[in-house]
Amino acid sequence: MARLAHPSSLARQQRDMVERLAEVGISTSVSSLSRLEAGQRVSNELLEGYETVLGLRAGTLRGPIDALLRTHGEGPIERRRPEPPTLEEWSACHDRVSVSEPKGIDWLHFADMMAAPGVLGLPTDLAGPKIERLTRELSRSVQVAHRLRYEAVAQLRCSQYAGLVLDVIRQIVDDPGTQVFYDLMSAAAERPTAALLSWCGELLSRDEPHVVRGGVIALECMRQSGGGALDWELIHRPFVAAFNDGEHWRRALLSHAFRVLPPRVRAELLPRLKYPIEQVRQPMDWTPSRRNLHYNLCVELSREVTQRVGLDPQPILARLLFEAIYDFRETRRGNAIYFLAALPFQEVLADAMLKASTSEDDPTRQGSMEAIAGLSDQSYVDAARAWVRTEDPAARGAGLVVLAHAADHIVPERMRELVMQPYPIGRLAMYAVGMCGDPLVVDYALDPQVPAEVRQAARWWLANGSRVTD
Repeated sequence: MARLAHPSSLARQQRDMVERLAEVGISTSVSSLSRLEAGQRVSNELLEGYETVLGLRAGTLRGPIDALLRTHGEGPIERRRPEPPTLEEWSACHDRVSVSEPKGIDWLHFADMMAAPGVLGLPTDLAGPKIERLTRELSRSVQVAHRLRYEAVAQLRCSQYAGLVLDVIRQIVDDPGTQVFYDLMSAAAERPTAALLSWCGELLSRDEPHVVRGGVIALECMRQSGGGALDWELIHRPFVAAFNDGEHWRRALLSHAFRVLPPRVRAELLPRLKYPIEQVRQPMDWTPSRRNLHYNLCVELSREVTQRVGLDPQPILARLLFEAIYDFRETRRGNAIYFLAALPFQEVLADAMLKASTSEDDPTRQGSMEAIAGLSDQSYVDAARAWVRTEDPAARGAGLVVLAHAADHIVPERMRELVMQPYPIGRLAMYAVGMCGDPLVVDYALDPQVPAEVRQAARWWLANGSRVTD
């Protein structure tokens, strides 16, 4: 799709792409490209060659394709893996992530080598600081920079460094000043373990809503990442205690986790719960039938997008839009947004998403706004500035995330008010201030009159830095 939708006609045919790749030093054939584009073969060298020829940022294609293989399994796909690195290659790779501002593609290459079968990598006392830096950058990175760092952390979590990665993430989450870590919880869940499951059970009873949500995200991701073999009884007692003794907001969060637990676990837990499971936003139906108005809307949006960019109808695009807008499961919705964000026609996609966000149907409107917050392309910034000035919680929340990820400046007069509001708006407003590196961060860090949690958050952002874009 990236090749066909590219504005240049230099590589519209696969034989043209073979010639363009040869010009950048990559020898291949039309048959190899056919297998690559049909999803039958994966080669990091070819993917990165496509990025070079099409003028895409490094990792634009490789990041989401690695994620697709990781989340849905490689199956019969032939994966061409790189040869074990030479000492010179390994040294050069290490040097590139040791500079003051390493790039996301360099972190991914570093993880490639650290996680490669038969490669010893670094000893833990040297690997630890690198992994901690990578994870802290991941929490503040956006768009392609985020996708590459997430894949790097996920690779390391599924490697011989799995325990070290979890130790680093636990340390970050247990620090009361930490402002962002949801992506770290998701990455930790790429390798479901009893230790992670037990820790998530402890998080469900924490007082801070954002920490409880982090535990819920990890539970959902473990379920989707092949956690069926886990001893889910480890979660029974902490889940029941947190649900029965908790506030309404806690029960609402735990209800999300409950709906994705294995059927046997749900059946065992349900009689022990004092309160009914909360309803979650979902489509009118999950099937692509003609009676499913929500799915048909996504088909229409997909058709509008493909017609404008000159592509044939793409059923997978309609499915991704459907999951991004309506699926309540964090992992399915998050993956759909992840893949949509990698498409090469974000401005056209933005028109479709903004159209959906004006729907009078609440699930469509709210789901579209949440999906836009996940996409956070520059195309949404004007809408986001308008949203944060409204009193609509869904619009304000989505607008704050878009500004955090894509704006060159925020809305200062509105931020001073929103930062002081309760969770989640207050925390999201501080997120936007911190990610944009706005001078308000310094003001809040030094102001003894603001609440202690606001001052602590501002000092965390000053110590860790603003958003990472490369």
